[in-house]
Amino acid sequence: MNYISLSFAIFLISLLTVYALTPNQHKWKVLLLFSIIFYAMSGLDKLLFILGTSLIVDAAALRMDKIWTEFDNACGEEQLQASTKRELKKKYAKRSRQILSIALFLCIGILFWCKYGVKTVSFINRTAGTSLTAKIIVPLGISYYTFSSIGYLLDVYWRKVCPSSSYPRLLLCMIYFPHIAEGPISRYNRLLPQLDTLTFPSYTRFTYGLQLMLWGCFKKMVIADRLAIFVNNVFNDIEANEGLIFPIALIFGAFQMYTDFSGCMDIVTGISDILGIQLDKNFQHPFFSQSAAEFWRRWHITLGTWFKDYVYIPITTSSFMRRLRKLSSKKFGDKGSKYMLTTVPTMTVWLLTGIWHGTGKNYIVWGLYWGILIVSGELLSDKLNILSERLHINTNRMEWRVFRTLRTFTLYAIGGLALFPKNLEASLLVAKRIFSTFNIWIFWDQSLYSHGLDRRNFILAVLSILFLLLADAAAERVNVREKIAKRNIVIRWCIYYIGILAVLIFGIYGPGYDPQAFVYQQF
Repeated sequence: MNYISLSFAIFLISLLTVYALTPNQHKWKVLLLFSIIFYAMSGLDKLLFILGTSLIVDAAALRMDKIWTEFDNACGEEQLQASTKRELKKKYAKRSRQILSIALFLCIGILFWCKYGVKTVSFINRTAGTSLTAKIIVPLGISYYTFSSIGYLLDVYWRKVCPSSSYPRLLLCMIYFPHIAEGPISRYNRLLPQLDTLTFPSYTRFTYGLQLMLWGCFKKMVIADRLAIFVNNVFNDIEANEGLIFPIALIFGAFQMYTDFSGCMDIVTGISDILGIQLDKNFQHPFFSQSAAEFWRRWHITLGTWFKDYVYIPITTSSFMRRLRKLSSKKFGDKGSKYMLTTVPTMTVWLLTGIWHGTGKNYIVWGLYWGILIVSGELLSDKLNILSERLHINTNRMEWRVFRTLRTFTLYAIGGLALFPKNLEASLLVAKRIFSTFNIWIFWDQSLYSHGLDRRNFILAVLSILFLLLADAAAERVNVREKIAKRNIVIRWCIYYIGILAVLIFGIYGPGYDPQAFVYQQF
């Protein structure tokens, strides 16, 4: 059920009606019921996967908590020396870690099989000469709910959070329909407490949610789906194109990815606002970033913080890294130790990020590309600052910030070379054909409008991008939702109606139109 489909609109209206009529203490049950219905619409067989994962997570979390409670009781029964307490903690930690390892193995194993099962069977057939077949089911949002579940299990193991004593509530956190398809990657300890404070949707919550939903629909239907026509047309027929058409497609592709993904986040966040649940922020106007590292602190924020908390920090604080730092310090000095501490965890995170996004070699290359950019930026920052001083560059000037912003966007657009073509070989062909000719005449010989968008729609796409940048620039400085809320009711609702009309008039839809799935649903 697509978030911009008629079936979802009917689903949402039905939910809000039942939700409003249900007593506050039972509203979470309504959300659970409708979330199960939403998920079941993608296939009952897929529903079994998420139910199985939720049972594994719940049982493992409760068992680990019971082990730690036994440890607390053992320590409380008598006064123990510090050394004795440490030894006792190691014993109970080992037991808890065994439960954690089994649960993580099962969760990651299910994720791996669903995403890499086809490739695994194909590899076995090639190497062993067999003819095995396997029906692979890919559950909706498996990458998102698996990562959330892994974070929850690790937090329970580290004793950062207490596990939920209610399996249905835990299941709701996992299957909650606004975030199940495309994120954000939620932390259950932030969702669970909100289930106890659900109330009747207020006028303010409704209007705030409507604003975000409208803005999300505008991003998706007016900008992303329009740009997708051009981008897909160009990259689906690489041999027929050359020169400047590819940079234009990469620029359009960058905005397509942003408006598609952030548009979905706006829609689901707006729905959650109406329901009284605050989801974690996933975007913070990334195209105003001045470095690769800052870009990924603003883009897919919940994925970045997940990798930081559960991969980057554990690696940097591990005994392996301590030994590696000592070894590199002896051989290469303090700088070598610094380089090692920066490079190993960062490249590990970005290798895993690439694998998370897709199964092809191009996704691994894409992950390593961003890892190298971020590591290079961190390791060379001091030298670049010295170079700026010697060249008498005033880094506080607006033109310098604009240059850094354009540079970061260009790096992001170049990264699209690994994503938009079908495979790595096609990516290399595109890179080659970009420099095959300097066909600047496409801007006046009308050939630019032969890639799915006529002159009117091409100009509309460009104007929509400019409007998007202006809106994001304004949102960097002020809270647009509060500004609109302070206007009188006539002005407020005129803005809403203009937004609705903009989507209806300029949106990509019509007879036979099949809404494209949001880009990140495939992950």
